[in-house]
Parts: sequence; structure tokens; C-alpha cells
Amino acid sequence: MNLTKNSLKELTMKVFDTEEIKFNKRLGLVIPSIYIPSKNLVIEYNTKSDFSIPKNALQKINIDEILTGSVDIVHVPYFVQIDERTFPLIFKTEYIPEIHSEFINHLRFPQGFPLCFLDLPACFCSIGVQRFEKILDFYSCIKNEIIDTLDIQTSVRYRLEVYPPGLYEKLH
Repeated sequence: MNLTKNSLKELTMKVFDTEEIKFNKRLGLVIPSIYIPSKNLVIEYNTKSDFSIPKNALQKINIDEILTGSVDIVHVPYFVQIDERTFPLIFKTEYIPEIHSEFINHLRFPQGFPLCFLDLPACFCSIGVQRFEKILDFYSCIKNEIIDTLDIQTSVRYRLEVYPPGLYEKLH
């Protein structure tokens, strides 16, 4: 199952089943995807357009700048899947196998950019590329897997169709 904004919401409700959760509700000057007040946690789902369209990428940066210091912000991009390694990073809690196995079906979608993905970092705007690099650092436990999927893409596409100029060299 590929992670979507709706599936992230559903899993958040299972993880924090006794907590108040606010979805797309104003928090000061911004409207985050998910806010758990008792945990002071914002979980922000990032779509392909949040990396490829400059206006959208800037909105995500604005959320970070406005809320930094007041809440814990976690970005969950479309190319990251929830597994036993990413679960604690996203939900700021220990991995809960019962909830995770109940939620995720048996066909695991891989981390990164499998061959069926068309929206690769080469399509990202310059702000999106910078955000991508920061997200790779945050998800360091799966960083190499994500890069490996990009490298596999280069076996069927030109490198510049996969990586924007300079990013391949930075990551290798």
C-alpha cells in the first residue's frame, strides 16, 4: 500500500486513538495536515507538488518557519513509507507492531521511487530539491534505500531525467 494523505490520517487516528487530533485546522498562521495538541506534534504530508511547484514548496517552508520552536514538525513525503524504521520518526513514539500490521497490507510498497513513479527529483523545483535533501537527512535510516531506487531509475532513464543537475554528485 502506497502511503497517501488519507492513509496517514487513518494510521494517526489508530496511533493516537485517545488523543484529540486536528485535521487541516488553523494553528496560528498556518493550517497543518495533522496536529496532535497533547503531543505538540504536527505531521505534514507532502505531495509531489510540494516539491515541484515553488509556491507549494514555499508554503511547507513557511509552516516550518512559523511553527519551529513551538511544536515538533514532521514532514512525511509521498516517497516515504511507514515501516518499523520510519514509524518512530513520524509519530514520535515507539513502534507499535499491532497497529502497524493491522493497518498496512501484506504488499509492502518500497521506500523511495520505484520504477512506476514518474515524479522524480529531476522534476523538483530548486526549493523542492533543497527540501528533498533535508528530508533525506531526517530519514537517514532509509536514505540509502531511497537513493538506490533513484539509481535503479537511471538504468532505464537518462540520469538528468532522474536527478537534477548536481544532486547525483552530492548523494554519491
